[in-house]
Amino acid sequence: MTTEKLYEKDGTLYDFDATVLACSKTENGYAVTLDRTAFFPGGGGQACDVGRLGGVPVTGARLSDGVVIHETKAPLTVGATVRGEVDRSVRFPRMQCHTAEHIVSGLVHARYGFDNVGFHLGPDEVTMDFNGELT
Repeated sequence: MTTEKLYEKDGTLYDFDATVLACSKTENGYAVTLDRTAFFPGGGGQACDVGRLGGVPVTGARLSDGVVIHETKAPLTVGATVRGEVDRSVRFPRMQCHTAEHIVSGLVHARYGFDNVGFHLGPDEVTMDFNGELT
């Protein structure tokens, strides 16, 4: 079983409908698996999306063996169709910073010949690591 990753087809998709395939209790809430999702699970230095599923807060998402697992504050009913809502105010600035990282990395490589060897997009800052010193 894998999740249909809608975010790979359209990075500006914020609202979608999906079927709940599994829901289990965890230490911090619930782990919910859907048949499809627009929630980006994080990767490449970019944090995961947050938002709501069926009105329930989604506090995180992660990828495990091709399946996106959504971390929620309350359980969802297996078999139910839910409306997913990715928080635009979180995703859009992250997308902009991620794009800017590619642009800056390309400029640094073209001008100095250095490669980007690390990238982190935090809530308050963006860092990039290069394999040479910029002066």
